[in-house]
Amino acid sequence: MTLRNSPRFSAVLLIALLVLVALVAGCPGSKAAKTAAGTATHSGMPQSQAESTNPPTAQSGTPAPDGQAAAPPAAPAPVELKTVEFTVAGMKDAQSASSIESALIQIDGVSTVSANDKTGSTKVQFDPAKVTTDKLIAEFKKLGFKAKLNAGA
Repeated sequence: MTLRNSPRFSAVLLIALLVLVALVAGCPGSKAAKTAAGTATHSGMPQSQAESTNPPTAQSGTPAPDGQAAAPPAAPAPVELKTVEFTVAGMKDAQSASSIESALIQIDGVSTVSANDKTGSTKVQFDPAKVTTDKLIAEFKKLGFKAKLNAGA
């Protein structure tokens, strides 16, 4: 049996690794030691100084009562997406449909695009706060297609 295959060698190697990790974490100047001791803050000041100069604040910007953590930030309001369908003249093949999908998905606010060359239609789901149907129609025109917004959109 070789030394490397022995259970004793494995145990010694594991202990040496644990000692090394403990030494690195225990070094006074190491980031791991500061984090483990709870003294590191984003400002780099010891935690006690950071608390005295930057008291925890609630969402409203007022300091939280002593001994209580600040309220977590509120989740953003869900975005109300709109789905519209266009009839697209000139979309004759899969390559046309692919080029439409590739171009429209690049527009900020567009979340999904589905172009169908067989039906000549394109469905687009988007954030109306960021993009308008007129902007989408202008993009179709730039690609060489004539798009008409279907009724009910």
